[in-house]
Amino acid sequence: MDIDNKLTTARTAVWDAVDASTALAGYPLKRTFRFEDGLRVPTPAPAMTDMPALAVVPARCDETWSTNRTQTLAYALDVRGYYSGTDVRNVEQFYSDFRQALYDRFPALACEVIRSFAVSSPAFFEHSGKGRYGEFRCRVELFIEDAPAG
Repeated sequence: MDIDNKLTTARTAVWDAVDASTALAGYPLKRTFRFEDGLRVPTPAPAMTDMPALAVVPARCDETWSTNRTQTLAYALDVRGYYSGTDVRNVEQFYSDFRQALYDRFPALACEVIRSFAVSSPAFFEHSGKGRYGEFRCRVELFIEDAPAG
């Protein structure tokens, strides 16, 4: 099946920003969850040997009519970043670099689909069990202009 829709294009644009980021290239990401073949969240977290890791999970899409022919789609993506170690500064930097990757890529991030975007404040977690690691969670909301066919 040929996939050609604005939601997939927008989600892929986020990954394009991550892949093009010079700041994130310094990690490098050992594991990514791009959800091309399903909505699997890494539960539990990826193995310590697979960190740093990044997951971008489609969460929801709200529609608001702008005119009688156009609407704005607010497409929310939940983002989780995993970083091995106990220094919270590393997780904070990972979040900061992820956010900067999006800002650096805009307006190219728009890819003729995304009008604007917002990144929510992060939540930080420290875990232990299979090893000590940090995690950040945030939400990226992509605002997409759409004119349904018909």
